[in-house]
Order: sequence, then C-alpha cells, then structure tokens
Amino acid sequence: MRFQERVIGCFKALATGDAIGKQTEMFSRADVQQWYPGGITGFHGQPGEVIPRYAGKRYEWRIGETTDDTEQTLAVTRALLREGRVSHKAIGRELLQCKKSLHPGVSLWAFVQSGDPSRIASEGGGCGAAMRTAPIGVFYSSSRLDELIRGAYECAIPTHGGQMAVCAAAAVAGAVSAALDGRPSAEVLTVAIRASKEAETLQPSGEAATITRSIAEIYSDLVRRQHLIADELAHHSTAAGARQPAHDRTVYSGGTRR
Repeated sequence: MRFQERVIGCFKALATGDAIGKQTEMFSRADVQQWYPGGITGFHGQPGEVIPRYAGKRYEWRIGETTDDTEQTLAVTRALLREGRVSHKAIGRELLQCKKSLHPGVSLWAFVQSGDPSRIASEGGGCGAAMRTAPIGVFYSSSRLDELIRGAYECAIPTHGGQMAVCAAAAVAGAVSAALDGRPSAEVLTVAIRASKEAETLQPSGEAATITRSIAEIYSDLVRRQHLIADELAHHSTAAGARQPAHDRTVYSGGTRR
C-alpha cells in the first residue's frame, strides 16, 4: 500500500470512528446494552436521521455526522498545509473557527473566548489534544521523533497545557506516524510509548501517574487476556478508573511529510 493510501485511510477511519462513536458517547456499558442490545456494529439507522438518544435535545446529532474531533483534526491539517510547518499560532487561528461542541466547560471554549490565536494554555489534561493530533503523525516520519513530539506539543498547547494531554497527543502522533511508515504493530506501540515518555520533559509534573505508564499497563493487561470479552473489560475498566485520581481519568473518556 502506498503512503498516500495509508494517509487517506487514516483520515477516513478517524472520521468514521468519530461518527460511529457519537452514538454511544458518555454511555456506560449498561447504557449501550439498553439502547443497542445487539451492540454497535456501525451506523444504526439511515445517514442524516437523528440519533435516537438526541431526539428533541438542544442539538440533534445525526447518524453519520462527525463531531469536534474531526472538525479540529481538519483545522490542524489546514494549518499545516498553509504554513508548511507546525505552529501553535497557525493552529490556533484555525481552531478559532471551530464551532462544534463549543460550550462552557470544554477547553476550546476558553480559547475561543480569548480570541487570541497565540494563547498558550497553562493547564488542561483532557483528551482534546490527542483527538486532533493525527495530522502531526502524517506530517513527520517516526524517524524524526524529536520534531514529531515538538509538533504534538505545539498542536496541544492552544487549549491543553497539562502533561497528560501533551503526552497523550505525542503518543497518538507517534502511533499514527509509525503505522503510516508501515512498521509492525509492536513497533507502533514502542514509538507511541517513547513519544509519550520524551514529551514528559516538555511539561514537567510532580504527579506519579503518567500517560506513558497508563499506556504500558493497559497494553500489558490486554495482551495477557486470551479472549476480549466486553462485559469483563467494562467491569475491569470501571473499577480501575474509580481507583485513579479524577484528572487521570479525563484523558480516557496532509502536509508535506518531511
């Protein structure tokens, strides 16, 4: 498969997974079973129809509709295409145009309210940075990890300045880049963990918990299981999440490639 085909597949998969995931966003395992007894197998309904759980709500999300995950990913992509490099200010200018899921309580809200594309967030440990960082993995080869990590940092800081968010962004960018380079799955994981670990130095933290450790522990748990059973994973993940500090849990809820 050619590199260009992998990139197209990356963006298609991101948008498709985003839209499918919206059907059960924030659901517990019990909620999923209530609304979708047979489980999620793709889009449940005709494209353009209102997702049943959103009928009559303030915003009626549609089947097949992408969310702010895809919107912000495309914003980052536009910034890279225009600038030919990674710049938090250029990314910030594009993020100011994003409107989906924009409301008080989300990190993008404070950024848009400031109206300053060069703003750098001093905190923020949620998943908003990781969800939009795939284009950084497209832009930089995994053989240029230092530049990739710096790019993930620049991509994160307009809205997310906490170590967990920055490291999660670096891990995603590293994994995407390694996959696009055609590396085997074990190496994709290795690159992601290394990117996360090295990104810790960009935003030092006194916390013992790190994204790097979480990725390694989750993988270690999954690889030991002979069978992946949804009910067991849901129970295990809920119990593990309850033992973590709240800020630890928040993360989990094509330019020129030079």
